[in-house]
Amino acid sequence: MPDTPHTINWPKAALTLQQRLEKDVIESSVLEHLHRAEHVLVACSGGADSVFLLCLLVARAQEIGLQLHVAHYNHRWRSEESDSDADFVESMAASFNLPFLSDTRPKKEAAFTETTARALRLDFLRRAANLQHCDYITFGHQLDDILETQLQRIARGCASDGLAAPRPVALFDKQPTHLRPLLDLRAGDIRMALQASKIPWCEDRSNEDTSIARNSLRRQIIPDLGDALGREPAVGAARSRRLLEEDATALDLLARQYLPAAYTNAPTLDRVRLNAVPTRSPAPRTRRVVERSWSTQLYGCASHGSID
Repeated sequence: MPDTPHTINWPKAALTLQQRLEKDVIESSVLEHLHRAEHVLVACSGGADSVFLLCLLVARAQEIGLQLHVAHYNHRWRSEESDSDADFVESMAASFNLPFLSDTRPKKEAAFTETTARALRLDFLRRAANLQHCDYITFGHQLDDILETQLQRIARGCASDGLAAPRPVALFDKQPTHLRPLLDLRAGDIRMALQASKIPWCEDRSNEDTSIARNSLRRQIIPDLGDALGREPAVGAARSRRLLEEDATALDLLARQYLPAAYTNAPTLDRVRLNAVPTRSPAPRTRRVVERSWSTQLYGCASHGSID
């Protein structure tokens, strides 16, 4: 939906959007964290979801008590179009009188893939959050993103905590908490609300490229799955995500009871204590959670460490 951001009265548009919403659309657990927050970084690509998120948070900022900061990472996927997206977001932030931070992918980056792009963007967002003293980073992921993520993770294999993503609230050791306020909203509803409020956004033409796995899922596979089942698989996937998060949380609590040393950055684990974990279900999964958590805390991944 092309438009010139300089011609938009963004504060008025944000209030119009908020007034058009029939209910509090912010995910409940996210809202609890926002009420405790002071400085919040909003990751904004310029796409429909993140523009909706920024406008919504601006409209609610005074009520909730938030100081917002806007961050944009230019991947340089589409040359001049990517630069236009960055200008669009910067203009929005200026219209809202919000601090704006941005960065651009270095030209020397050799092997540039979707995985690399996500890592570079996350690194930038965390640096920006720390610079602005933000304890939270908000993302524009919505309900339809859940099934796409689940299908990709199922294809490569993962445990229940992997299928519980993207979580509305994701905690990290010594890093800002990630919040996803829009996980209860469908992508189509977000675009309809923006259109009704006459709010423009940037369209990424690369989203039409079905040689990219996520685009193929969104445009071909998931619609075919819905037709075959006669129901909305994205809605069922969202419910499954919530249930899987409950399971993953329960396993984590159980693992902490079995071997609390795994959660205190201990340099080694007691093999005797670990082997004492009962063999009946769900104990095998509990042991896996213990080992993964311990290794991740010490080394940042689950493939290092030693057990005494």
